Amino acid sequence: MLHQVFAAATDSPLANPTFVKGMAIAIGTIMPAFSLGWIGSSVMKAIGRNPEVAGRILPILLISAALVEAIAIYVLVVVFTV
Repeated sequence: MLHQVFAAATDSPLANPTFVKGMAIAIGTIMPAFSLGWIGSSVMKAIGRNPEVAGRILPILLISAALVEAIAIYVLVVVFTV
């Protein structure tokens, strides 16, 4: 309901579809970017503490990174199809 009030104003940035799509992309990709950094940092810490498990951690890292990256791809697909 609140977005309708803001979008009703002609000078509101929410009335501009390009602005809204840009904000959706920005917000929808910030958290996956932070998550990828957190995953990478955690893996490096784990390998630093116990180097023997590097071979077992790598597949988990790749799967986790792919799942997180899929979220960002879904955001881009939704934004560009609407």
